[in-house]
Amino acid sequence: MGIRILTIDPGLTATGFCVFSVKRGKLVVSELGTIRPKARTFEHKVRIICSELKGKSSDVVVIEEPSPNWTRFGKNHRSLMLLQQLITRIVLNLNDREIHFVNADEISKPRKRDYDDLQDFGVKKYLEGLGFKKTSRHARDAVRIGFHWTGLEILSQKIEVLNAKKGV
Repeated sequence: MGIRILTIDPGLTATGFCVFSVKRGKLVVSELGTIRPKARTFEHKVRIICSELKGKSSDVVVIEEPSPNWTRFGKNHRSLMLLQQLITRIVLNLNDREIHFVNADEISKPRKRDYDDLQDFGVKKYLEGLGFKKTSRHARDAVRIGFHWTGLEILSQKIEVLNAKKGV
């Protein structure tokens, strides 16, 4: 069995996740979904999200870190702090796995709505081809996080090989 990667697009009202399997060098979407806790309190929402994610089998976890610029034009700092608390709790809950972070700004450059929509459309069509008919934007963002991170890992491995050949 190959490596399994859990990617997470964290959010208090909706947390997207995707489980990728690497089989024979290919990245395959095994599981995809959105956790929408109906709880009213922050603490209860966090417990629901963490318990759902704990049940996902994976070797590696990749979590999107939010950009402070995304919090409603930099005015809603409370939301950013709560989101960071959620991320911290997810990390503590999944600490038995290798954990990586991806900055949200790296995934959507340039940060323009049209560009984001185009990326989202491409991921949506890709998932429909795999049989995932109804997917939330949060789940599709988790897929984008996985593609971005695995691309970075492959690139860094190739750079290491080139540096080794050059004797750097």
